[in-house]
Amino acid sequence: MDEDFKAKLNAISDARKLQDEQYSVLLRSDDDIISLVLRAHLIMEELLFAAIAAHCPTPEHLQNIQFRFPQLVALVRALAKVPLPAWIWDALLELNALRNALAHNLDPQNISARVARLLRSDICVDSVDLMCLLNVVGT
Repeated sequence: MDEDFKAKLNAISDARKLQDEQYSVLLRSDDDIISLVLRAHLIMEELLFAAIAAHCPTPEHLQNIQFRFPQLVALVRALAKVPLPAWIWDALLELNALRNALAHNLDPQNISARVARLLRSDICVDSVDLMCLLNVVGT
């Protein structure tokens, strides 16, 4: 593996410890579902963007790009050098669909069913596990 790329991945891993502490504060279980989903979506978006930036020799050129969430997911999936389970990508896209349903509708329908689908044991992801799996993208 390229040493520069390995150094970038190590920096992401080191930063993850601090991020995990911050994320646990942001994802308090006593918050309402809208707040939790919006924060989870922002966190995942940040992690996906970090995985993409790790592949770039000059990631500062990514700063002004406005990727949509499905584009981030597709790009990280395309960059993965080790195939990751389909449920990871399904969970990310389901989180995005849930976020869109909550953010763009005054009275969103089937929210409990969407939350249940996201939290199913075969689709549920915590930030630590997902970040570890996203690190595989660069190995």
